[in-house]
Parts: sequence; structure tokens; C-alpha cells
Amino acid sequence: MIGQYVSYSADGATVKFEKQITIYVGMNVDNGFNRYTLKYTANTPLKANVSYIYNGEKYCETFFLEASDELKSFKSFIDSYLTDGKAYGIEKFTFINTCETECTLTMSNLETELVPVLSKSMAYIENDTFCVGAFLAWGGGLSHIEFKEDNPYGCCNLLNRYDAGRLVQQSYYGIIHEPYHVETYMNNDWPYNPVQGGDQFNNKSKLIDYRLTDTELYIKCRPRDWSKNGVFTDSYMENVYSLHGKYIRVDNRFVDFSGYQHDSNRQQKLPAFYTISALKKFSFYNGTKPWTKDTLQEERELKYWMYFDGYFNLKKENTETWCAWTNDDENYDFGLGLYVPNISCYLAGRFMYNDSPDSSDPATNFVAPLRNMIMKSYKPIEYSYLITAGSVEEIRDTFTENSDFTDNAALSDY
Repeated sequence: MIGQYVSYSADGATVKFEKQITIYVGMNVDNGFNRYTLKYTANTPLKANVSYIYNGEKYCETFFLEASDELKSFKSFIDSYLTDGKAYGIEKFTFINTCETECTLTMSNLETELVPVLSKSMAYIENDTFCVGAFLAWGGGLSHIEFKEDNPYGCCNLLNRYDAGRLVQQSYYGIIHEPYHVETYMNNDWPYNPVQGGDQFNNKSKLIDYRLTDTELYIKCRPRDWSKNGVFTDSYMENVYSLHGKYIRVDNRFVDFSGYQHDSNRQQKLPAFYTISALKKFSFYNGTKPWTKDTLQEERELKYWMYFDGYFNLKKENTETWCAWTNDDENYDFGLGLYVPNISCYLAGRFMYNDSPDSSDPATNFVAPLRNMIMKSYKPIEYSYLITAGSVEEIRDTFTENSDFTDNAALSDY
């Protein structure tokens, strides 16, 4: 039945519906709120809308719930969180079933809170080795890595943050035909492409939630669709950035709620990784004797990856799947390394190479560890990787010592 309506009470509400249901709340919040928390169980994934009072008028925003038989907590900032917005009452929730199966939804608890805006731009974590920052307005993409030990660039940010498509961030490819409406990028038809930072027009993704401690940062965002102008995707991305002595660990999670039947086996970027132009030499291992200090492959003259064959296929026997961008200085070898288990290829190159150490320069170097995968609506993509800094030898030693930190086995399910 479409158009069911029930009321929410302090004891919660359990409802069954086939298509759509509206739960009236009527909650007044005199002091205002900027984050709400919903505890629930649901046997199907749900698209939902919450209606609240903002600037004296009704305002509606969209969110998504994963299916869960166990009590699950969903938290979200309101749309205007980063601009000090406040809402003053929740009128109702409307839930839309994404499956043919009847949905049983239990909405057991609803809370609102007014939390401080710790930063409108960057959130940082640091230890004795690294200062790491995520740009909150760009979906919490990793936009700052500073190596605090001696290095040729001092306190320089080693990542490129020229626009919303740079950074170190999640990006995935899906459907490229009807019912998806295809737009273009660089004169090419472009598929459904959730990008953590935003879209090609520099519209920012929405920050859903974040939590910050001294050495760990959790981020959740609703990404934009890269080729489109100001269009949010029906998806969520989550990151946990954590510091562990001489390396940074990143745990990524992505769930697509679009409902599209993604049928293209695409090379997914795991992740997209952009450095300053000064880190100009690309090194990686591609032999059959991994983790034995066997000879590395080095590339010094890579071009723009969109216009030349920048693909480097990895041998199946190779589990030493780390790579590095370094400065190629014989007297002071230094750069950034990235280790992602269970990948099959690298896409790498240099754009407008000018040897600049400026993180805001349009020139950048890029690598994306790749794996062929088909995006599946409602099924999470989860994987982890490590980042470190130093000479190529130091980078290799750090990754060798931590080669078994994870196997990313879940990537093989796509």
C-alpha cells in the first residue's frame, strides 16, 4: 500500500509496508539541533526523507538506511551543518522501500543534538611522524599529509588539493546507459561516478558525520556524481584515518543505494591518489618473488594518464602491491608510498609536470591501484590501505613489516 501514515511515540514504532510509509514525529527542539540519530532495524534497504523546521520554514533532506536485523544507529548532520545551520523541530520521516519484499521497520529511538562545528574546512590528526588532514567540505577526502621528520620539503603538504577531483579519495564507476542519464567529461560519455570530493564543477559533497580523536578520524559523506553539475548520488562513503607510528592506515567503505543494475565490469580506483608534482618518479614491484627485496620497476617520464597508456598490469604471483612517488634525488631520496593488497593493476601518470612542491598547483602526479569489479546496489565495498613516507627503501621496509595487515579478500566478491 502507498501512503500509509503512523505516529511515533517515545516507545518507538514498528511498521510493515510494501512501498512507502510516513511516520509523524512532531518533535520540537527549542534550542535547535544540527545532528539527528535514528536507531532502527529494517529487513530491506530504505531511501528516506526527514522534514524539519529550518529558518522558519519546512525543509526536507534525503538519507539512506542499510538493511539490518540488529539494532543499528544512523547519524547525520543537517545539510547546513558546516555553515552553522540549526533546525528547530522534526515533523516527519518518510521511508521508501527499495525492494519488492515487504519491509518491517522498527524505529526504536530518535535523538537530536547541537554539536559544535569543530572546523568548517579541515580536520587534523597527528603524531610524531605525520600531520594528516581531511577537507570536510570535500567529503572528508584526505587532502593533507605532512611528514614531520627531516625531508627535503620541510612542512610541505605532499598531496595535491587543486580541486575536488584531486586529494586521496574514494571514486567508483557504475552504469553508463538508461535508466541512468549520461553526461560528459572531457568530451567523453561518463558513467555513474560517485566521487568523494565533489563533481567536475567543484560542487562539494555533503558531510554526513565525523568523529575525531587525537590519532583517528572517522568520516561519512554523500558524494556527488562526477560528470554532473551539483547532483548528489544515492550513496554513502565512509573513511577511518588512523595513525600507527610510521604509517597511516585508511579503511574505506562505500554503499550504493541507487538501485541501478550496474552491469559493467569496470576498473575501480582503490583509491585515487594525487601527489605534488615534485614527487616525479614512480616505483613499484612487478616480479614473482614478492617481499624479498627483488628489483623494482621505475618510471621517470610518465605522461598524462588520460592520453597515453599508463596501465601497469601486475603479475598474479605478485602480492607486493605497493607503489611510490618520489623526488628521484640521489642525494635525498624522498616521497610517499601507497600499499593496497588484492589489486591487479596500476594506472599512473603526471599531469602538467613542473616539479612544483605546491599542493595547490594544477600540476600533479597520480596513481590509482585498480581491480576489475562490478558495483552492486546495496552491497558494501570495503577495503583498506597503508600510506607512508621516506626513501624508496624506507617505504618498502615499512610495507614489508606490515605486509599482512589485511588481505582485502572482500574485493574478490565483485
